[in-house]
Amino acid sequence: MQNIDEFVDRLLSEKGVTNADSAYKEELKEKILSKIDETALEQLNDTQLAELVKLVEDPTFDDDKMRSYITNVGININNIAMTAMQAFRSQFLLGGQYE
Repeated sequence: MQNIDEFVDRLLSEKGVTNADSAYKEELKEKILSKIDETALEQLNDTQLAELVKLVEDPTFDDDKMRSYITNVGININNIAMTAMQAFRSQFLLGGQYE
């Protein structure tokens, strides 16, 4: 998650925030990861989403398995992440919902 940490640091720098503590940075990171997840899930069709719901019910289903599933159904998670991070950045810098 080094890329996300670096992204958060750049965002704060662009916004002129110099006194952000680790809790605030972690909160931003979690919001970014949630935005990436949300954006990826929006790409699934109804059948894929229903299948994913069943998979998530398995207690052994973790983030790695989620990423594998998303990739295996043909979704480019790197593009999704970039899109989500750009949207987050725009909202954050404009003082929108993510601040």
